[in-house]
This record gives sequence, structure tokens and C-alpha cells, in this order.
Amino acid sequence: MWKNALTLTFALALAPAACRPFVPATPPGFVELDGAAEGPYDYRATHPDGVVPAVRVIRNRPEGDLTFWARAVENELRQAKGYRLLRSEAIQNRDGLAGRFLEFGHDEGKSPHVYRVALYLHRRDLFVLEQGGTRELVTVHTTELEQALRDFSVKTGVPRFFSYAGNG
Repeated sequence: MWKNALTLTFALALAPAACRPFVPATPPGFVELDGAAEGPYDYRATHPDGVVPAVRVIRNRPEGDLTFWARAVENELRQAKGYRLLRSEAIQNRDGLAGRFLEFGHDEGKSPHVYRVALYLHRRDLFVLEQGGTRELVTVHTTELEQALRDFSVKTGVPRFFSYAGNG
């Protein structure tokens, strides 16, 4: 009996810290925004200059591989939203999970903007890491932003199990 109570106590103690199935890497000089999960994002941060990284977790339905999802994102942004693909390359996070990095450009008024997307597929989840801002500011913060993409980590095992408690 005490073993069950101890297990439950342990689970409840971990639950607040384990509410998402990933560990974001907030770049130096950025702050995490409260309430990001209330909108379409599971995580958002910002820099005082206006550069914003974010993470969305999407169920892998229909079930596709990383190539499928990268092509779907590229098609949506290029064909439906008028973005231009500037760069596409294989990436890997700190845990060795393979991903795909896509960088797009578009103009807002007279100001060129950059929208960057990193995709990581793990089991039933697609992790969509987004970064955006003016080309000038993204260029200034490229080192920190790229490090955040590499330092992003997907939870596995028991911590991942608890991240889904109450989240469907």
C-alpha cells in the first residue's frame, strides 16, 4: 500500500515539470513567454529585438515520415503563402534525433523577413520548431537560434509518459 502511495506522490510531484513531451532550449538573451500553450504553440520565447522562437507538437496523423512532413511544410509556405525556400538541410538534435531544417524568406512591406522551421519526428509526434523575424535580426541571432535547434530534446521513457497525463 505504501508503495502505491509513494508512486502516486512521485508522479504528482513530477507532473507540473513534465507537462510537455520535450525540453525546449531557450536561447541566451531570450525569455519564455507565459501562456504559450493557450494558443497554437506549446512553447514560445522572445528577444527584446523581436525575434521569436516557438514549438508546436502535432500528432503524426496522417502518419508520415520526415520527408513527407518537410515537403508538406514547404508546399504550404511556398504555394499557399508566397514564401521562398532559401535553405533545406538535414539536422540532428543533442540526443541524435534526425530532423530537417528549412529556411524561408519573404518581404513584409520593404523589410525582408526570415522564417525558419526545424522538424523532428519521434514516434507519434511531429515537433515543429519555428523561428522568425527580420532578416537583419535573425542574422544577428543566428548562433543562438541554431544552438537552440540542436539543444532541443524530446522526452522519452517515464518523463514522456507523464507529459501526456491529461493531454489526450
